[in-house]
Amino acid sequence: MLAVALVASAAGAYQLLAPRGAPPTDPGIASWWALGLLFVAAELYVSSSWDRLEELALAPHDAVVALSLFLIDPAGLLALQVAAAAVAFIVVGSLSRAPLSRFLALTAGTGASLIVFSSLTGVGDLQGPLGWVSALAAVIAGLVTRSLAEIAYARLSGERPARRDLERGVALALAGAVASASIAVAAVELLRTDRAAASLLLIPFLSVALALRAYSREHRRLVHLRLLYDSMQTVHRASGREAGMHELLDATRRLLGTDLAWIVLFDRRGTDASLVAWVGSDESSHLGPSRMTGSQGAAVELVAGATGPLLVQRRSAEGVLAGMLVDLGLDQAIATPLRGESGVLGVLVVGDRDPAAEALGSESMSLLETYAEHAAILLENDRLEQSVSDLEELKEQLHVQAYHDALTGLPNRSLFAEQVANALSGSPDAAPAVLFLDLDDFKLINDSLGHHAGDELLVAVAHRVRGAVRAGDVPARLGGDEFAVLAQDGGAGEAERIAERLVRALEAPFTIDGREMSVHASVGIALGRPGATTVDELLRNADVAMYSAKHGGKRRFTTYAPKMHTRIRHRQELVTALERAVERDEIGVHYQPIVDLETRAMVAVEALARWDRPLHGLISPGAFIPLADEIGLMVGIGRSVLRQACRQARSWQTAFAGHESLRVNVNLSPSELSDTSLVADIESILKDSGLAPSRLVLEITESGVMRNPDDALATMSTLRELGVSLALDDFGTGHSSLAHLREFPIDSLKIAREFVSGLPEGHVDNVFVDAIVRLASSLGLDVVAEGVESERQAALVRQFGCGFGQGYYFGAPLGLLGVSSYLGAHPLPTGSLRVA
Repeated sequence: MLAVALVASAAGAYQLLAPRGAPPTDPGIASWWALGLLFVAAELYVSSSWDRLEELALAPHDAVVALSLFLIDPAGLLALQVAAAAVAFIVVGSLSRAPLSRFLALTAGTGASLIVFSSLTGVGDLQGPLGWVSALAAVIAGLVTRSLAEIAYARLSGERPARRDLERGVALALAGAVASASIAVAAVELLRTDRAAASLLLIPFLSVALALRAYSREHRRLVHLRLLYDSMQTVHRASGREAGMHELLDATRRLLGTDLAWIVLFDRRGTDASLVAWVGSDESSHLGPSRMTGSQGAAVELVAGATGPLLVQRRSAEGVLAGMLVDLGLDQAIATPLRGESGVLGVLVVGDRDPAAEALGSESMSLLETYAEHAAILLENDRLEQSVSDLEELKEQLHVQAYHDALTGLPNRSLFAEQVANALSGSPDAAPAVLFLDLDDFKLINDSLGHHAGDELLVAVAHRVRGAVRAGDVPARLGGDEFAVLAQDGGAGEAERIAERLVRALEAPFTIDGREMSVHASVGIALGRPGATTVDELLRNADVAMYSAKHGGKRRFTTYAPKMHTRIRHRQELVTALERAVERDEIGVHYQPIVDLETRAMVAVEALARWDRPLHGLISPGAFIPLADEIGLMVGIGRSVLRQACRQARSWQTAFAGHESLRVNVNLSPSELSDTSLVADIESILKDSGLAPSRLVLEITESGVMRNPDDALATMSTLRELGVSLALDDFGTGHSSLAHLREFPIDSLKIAREFVSGLPEGHVDNVFVDAIVRLASSLGLDVVAEGVESERQAALVRQFGCGFGQGYYFGAPLGLLGVSSYLGAHPLPTGSLRVA
C-alpha cells in the first residue's frame, strides 16, 4: 500500500509539474521487466555496500534511471522504480525506518528526473547531443532532490551531519552520477545500432564496482583499525580501573553502534566470585560484585568455553542464551570470551534493544573478536599491575613467613638462630641461655586425634609458652612439637625459673575439639658465654639436655652437663640396634604364669616381650619398650609378640592334657590401641594360629585408653564382639575412675604390684586391695593380683576374695622350655617354683 501511495503521489506531481513531452525515443529496445531487474540489482548492490562510498562513486541507480528515460514512458518508469526498490528492500529486510528514508528519497529523486527530462522533450531531437544533455540534467536533478530529501529526513531524526561531510558527499555523488549516466547514454546509442555491442559497457561498470568494493572494504578496515586504536588509547589513558572499564565498554558500544555493552570479569584467584559492569547509550553501572541471574551465569559459562564470538538473536536463540537476552533486555547480541595468555579473563557482550536496528552479522563478529583480543591484553596488563602491587605485599608476607612459624606465629628456627647469634655477640658479661622444650608423647596424640587436633594443641601450647617467658625473652617454635626460648640474661638461676614456669604452664589440661586432654613437657637448659660458645654448640647442648630430661622421667627440666653426651650417644646406639632387632625379628617372648589361687593350677600365661641383644644379653623391657614406643616401633613389636604368643598358647593347649583351656594374656600399648588395623590384625592372627578368641586376653591401661577415649572404647567394643577378653592392667595407678569401670567393656582387673607388695604389713594397702576386690566382685569382674612374692601375700589376697594371682612366688617370666616344665606340674606346689 505504501508503494502504491508513493507511486500515486509521484505520478500526480509529475502530471502537475511536467509539460507534455515526446514519448520514449526507443521503446522497443529493452523490455520493462529487464529494466525492473536492473533497478532491483542496483538497489541490492547499494544495500550490500560496505559503506556510503561505494554507492556514491558508482551510482548504479542513476545509471538505470538515465537508461530508462529513453526506453520507457515516464509513468511506467516511476512505477517500475518504486516497485523494484520495494522488492530490493524486502529482500534485504523489512521496511524499517532506515530503508524507508531511502525509499522516499529515491521516489522523490526519480520524480524530479522525470520532470526535468520531460521539460526538454519538446525542445528538439533527443537522439542526439540534446538527448544526452537532457539525460545528464535529469540525473543531476534527481540526485540533488534525493540528497535534499535525505538531509531533511536526517535532521528530522535528530542527526546533524557536518557541513564538510555534506559537501564532500554531494560532490562525490555528483561525479559518480555524471559518470554512470554517461555510460547509460552510451548504452542507449549502442542499443540503437548494435545491441550485442551495448553489453560490452557492462565490463567497465562491473570492473569499477569490483574495484570500489575492494577499496571500500579496505577503507572500512582502516576506519575500524583507527577506531580500535583510538578506543584502546582512550581506555589506556583512563585513570583507575573503574574509569578504564567504563571507557572500554563505551568504546565497544560505539565501535559496533549498539545500545549496550556488558562485561563479566572472573576472579584472577580462581574463585567463583565475578565482577560485572555495563554501559548503555544514556546510563551505566559501576564495576562491582556479580548479581547475575541463573540464566546469565549459565550463559557466561557457555560463552567462556567457546572458541570465538557467538551471535545471539531472540528469534532464533534457545536455552540459557535466550534467557540472557531476556534478562539484559536485548533483541540481538554478540558474546565473546576475553581470552588472555593466562586463560579466559571474562566475557564481553554487546547488543541492541530495538528489534528494528540493523542486524549484527559476521563483520561485527570479526570486529568484536579483534577488539576483544586487545581488550584482554589491557585487562591482563591491569591485572599485571595489580599483581605487582600484590607482589610487594607478598614480599612482606614472605619475609614474615620466612622467619616465623606459619601455625603459631612464633619465630622459627632461622630467626631464633639469628637472635641467639646476636646474644652471643654481645657483652662478655652477658649470660644468655637457651631452653629447649619438647612435648611428651605428642606423637601419640597427633596420630590418634588427627593432625587438625594436633595443630590446635600446638597453637594452645604456643600461647602458654608466650605467657611463661619474660618480656625480653624470645620464644620460638623449631618444628614439630619442639619449642625454644632465648633468655637474654639472668644466668642459670633465671633460666631455671623460666623452665619451671614452662613445665607448670602445661600442667593444666587443654580442651581441644571439645575434648579435655593433658600434655606435658620436658625442658633442657644450656648456658652460653659470649665469645666462647657458638650458636650450634648452644643449640645442640640445649637439645641434649632436653633429651636427658625426657629420659629422666619427663615433666621436668635439666641443665646441660658434658656427661650427657655419653648418655645421648648410648641412646642413639640403642635406637639403631633396636631398629635392626625389629627388622630381623629378634624380639622374643617370655611367659609368666597366672594361677588359680584356690587350686594353684596355672590357668593362663602373660606374654612379655624380651630382647636378647647380641653381645649384651637380655635387655630389660623397661629399657627398650618406652624407646620403641617413642620411635614408632611399638606397633610392629606388639604384633610380633601377639603372633608368637597365640601360636605358642595353641601349641601348649594341644600338647598338655588338662590345659586345653589355657589362656594367654598380651599387653596392648597405647600406640597399638590407637592403630586402625588392630582389630583386623588380631582376627587374622587368631585364624592363622587356631587359638579360640575366648582364650586371648588383651591387657590395656587406663592411661592408654584415656589418650583417645572415644576411639579406644570403640576398638574395645569391637574386640569384645570378636570374642576376645579384655583386662584392665595396673588398676589403681592410673585415673582409677569408677566411671571408667562402668564404661570400659572389660572382663577382669589386675591389681597393681605396688599395692600387693605392701601386704600384709601395710594396713593402707590391705584396705585398698580389699576395696578393689569387693568393687570388682560387685561388678562381676575377675581379679588378678600382680606381684605376689610370698605365701602370706597369696593367702591374704585369696582371703580378700581375689581369684587369681601372678608373681615371682608362682614363677618368674620363663622361656618356652620352662613353661613346658611348669605345665607338667599341676597342681602346683605351695612354694615358689623357679625354672630357668
